[in-house]
Amino acid sequence: MKLFPQDIFHINLIKHPITFVKLHSWIIIPIVVTLCWSCPVFGSSPYVQNKNQAPVAPQGGVFIPRNGGIEGIIGRSHIFLNNNEGGCLQVVDGQWPSFSELTHLDMAFKLTATSGAALEVHQSNDHSPRILFLEEGNDRLGIRVRFNLYDDQNIFHGHGMTEIWQHPDGQIFITAATMFENVSAHSAVTDARILITTEDSRKEKLPGIVDMTVPHQKVILLSPNKESGVKGLTLYWKTGQMDHNTYVYRSSFGLKGAPSFFRWPDYHRQAYTQRTIPDYINPEGEKAAWPPGRGAYLSQVVPAPDGYELHWPIEDGNNPTASFNAFFRLAAIDEAEDGQTFVAGEKELLKMEVSGGIIHGGGLGYNDQEGCYEIRKTGDNLAITIPTDPLGRTAQIKVIGLTGHGGVEVKLDNQPVVPQLSTDGGVADDPLVPIRDQPEGPANAALISVQLNDKPHTLTVKEVPGIQLVYQARDPRRNYMIFSSKNGPRWSGLEFSVIDGHARHMRAYGQENWVLTENLMQWFAYMGYTPEQMLDQLRDF
Repeated sequence: MKLFPQDIFHINLIKHPITFVKLHSWIIIPIVVTLCWSCPVFGSSPYVQNKNQAPVAPQGGVFIPRNGGIEGIIGRSHIFLNNNEGGCLQVVDGQWPSFSELTHLDMAFKLTATSGAALEVHQSNDHSPRILFLEEGNDRLGIRVRFNLYDDQNIFHGHGMTEIWQHPDGQIFITAATMFENVSAHSAVTDARILITTEDSRKEKLPGIVDMTVPHQKVILLSPNKESGVKGLTLYWKTGQMDHNTYVYRSSFGLKGAPSFFRWPDYHRQAYTQRTIPDYINPEGEKAAWPPGRGAYLSQVVPAPDGYELHWPIEDGNNPTASFNAFFRLAAIDEAEDGQTFVAGEKELLKMEVSGGIIHGGGLGYNDQEGCYEIRKTGDNLAITIPTDPLGRTAQIKVIGLTGHGGVEVKLDNQPVVPQLSTDGGVADDPLVPIRDQPEGPANAALISVQLNDKPHTLTVKEVPGIQLVYQARDPRRNYMIFSSKNGPRWSGLEFSVIDGHARHMRAYGQENWVLTENLMQWFAYMGYTPEQMLDQLRDF
């Protein structure tokens, strides 16, 4: 391939202190390989496996396509999503393909058809759910499953979602919701629950029905055995409802003009109703709000023969329950007391002091869907003072509102740390408006994990000239993109796909057109006709 002078691609690499090194397109491949396997954002742990050696667990956070589903692993948090069963969540332990299942979750509903017949609908009836990858990296993993609700005759009744955030300490934050909207196929939902199947020999016996409307409670599902190294499993919740306000008006901070809000509301709030009629609908002029019906939160944990069940309350009448919402957590534990530590971490929230930014979402800024604190950066230099913490927890702080396309300099007590950068590319996370599916943009969020202790800490965030490697949320290719202060903000220097290890769309500075459309970053023998002969099966960061 012939490269013309105007097509020469340059990339800036940053060292500390910041310096720039100019490189040309014919050596871009070693750079990307180095970034992917040596960069501190990813860590380094090559995947090694032979006939006499078990698979090596990843060191960082990554989703791995497996036969029949997606495996997600980061630290002590390990899950599997079954593609053949609506993306139902399994919490697992061990190594693929022989890991053991700690628990399996499935949403189940009973309905009355318009004919009067009884119907059953399960999440697991959908054999082609849509998987959206929200975030991957060393600090956390995020994934969303969208599925349809079918009965045994494959009749569509509605849709649902689960959004899962995995933390290295074993916590799994779960948002689940369904909406029954095909009113021509059924007249009412008569029973709604989440089935939690567990190993019977280690199942913890509940004293009775547990009230989930009481905040800050936990239930041990599986008993741990620290001596034998067998993990336990606990279920717990903050309030069981969505507390974090993702629709923050700018007028609340004395700001005028468009837009009226800081960010587009989250997907759950957009897609699933909480009430019969929203505030903005006039009950006198609107005879039927759409989607019809009221919403419900989980109310009970109930013992069951195969494990446990989480029940939603049902209301009949002229306005039956049609939307079902759940906010809870699961965590692998070594001791029973570990679960209480997680509960206390959400009960006693941190009160931080902020300059150069604002606490986002009201209150103390705690995002109960993701398990992190949100701070919006509004000035050139953001400084966050984090108080002492007798619990010794690891706090995840999500700085949003980044506006640059160069380096993001983060320091904790004046020592540099590596943030986990992500972006939605400015694409609204809304199922009700036409949007382009694939984002492309520089980082607008940085996640930093801070280990707390008996001393206060100061976290500073500053956008500087330099380079950034940023994950593109909801991108079907699971792309990381490289932006720098000399290219962008609209176009990246290159894209690196976690799915196939390919580098794509390499551009010169400020150029929309590509120098190289795609480079097959893989090595193979005999034309590479089998996966065993190709080095493009990513297994670790």
